[in-house]
Amino acid sequence: ARMDDFDLEYTIIGFTVTSAVDGYDIEISTSGAEFTDDQRKLIRKCRTGGKIYIENIRAKAPDGRTLDLGTLVFKLR
Repeated sequence: ARMDDFDLEYTIIGFTVTSAVDGYDIEISTSGAEFTDDQRKLIRKCRTGGKIYIENIRAKAPDGRTLDLGTLVFKLR
């Protein structure tokens, strides 16, 4: 993430992808800024009307602090 007006750069250091597949919640975490192959496979298994949660998003601020950025929820249509 980059905020051009403030010339600050935040680095994503990890997140969790969660979704329900066949009635079971599946969580897959990563310690980086990219989706893992397993996370991509989980997202592909989601059906119309399903939800994908990107949770526990953590970023490193320019001053070295780790920030919790909350959760994003996507409903598939």
